[in-house]
Amino acid sequence: MAGFAERAHARVLLPTHPGFGGTPKPAGLTGVADLALAYAALLDRLGLTGITVVGNSFGGWVAAELALLASPRVGEVVIVDGIGVEVAPGRREGPLPRADPRALLARPGDVRVPVHVVWGESDRVVDPEYGKAFAAAIPASRFTVLPGTR
Repeated sequence: MAGFAERAHARVLLPTHPGFGGTPKPAGLTGVADLALAYAALLDRLGLTGITVVGNSFGGWVAAELALLASPRVGEVVIVDGIGVEVAPGRREGPLPRADPRALLARPGDVRVPVHVVWGESDRVVDPEYGKAFAAAIPASRFTVLPGTR
């Protein structure tokens, strides 16, 4: 991620999830929706606006939950090979975590920011059909397959 940050020509925050990397896990953090709330609170504390949230794999699920929060600080969301939201169809190589009850598919109309779902053509966890279904669950989202990528 450091290389991405250098090339972005923008301020890039690369947070560590609470409870990982030696950080304390708050007692109330029990699911992905709670994690999204923690990141929304971080954006509030930092006073940031017009933020582009980019999440890959599990981070894509967190990014989707952030989109649902409709934080005025988030300007757009990019989901890269996101997991966690139950969609069909989509080939799976193994079990994926299930979204909690507030998951994206339960409230797609609540997403008020632009969302771009990006998928690697040769994703080894779930194929682009899953990505298409993920994007289809979000009104007015864009979907892009990246050829020759995983």
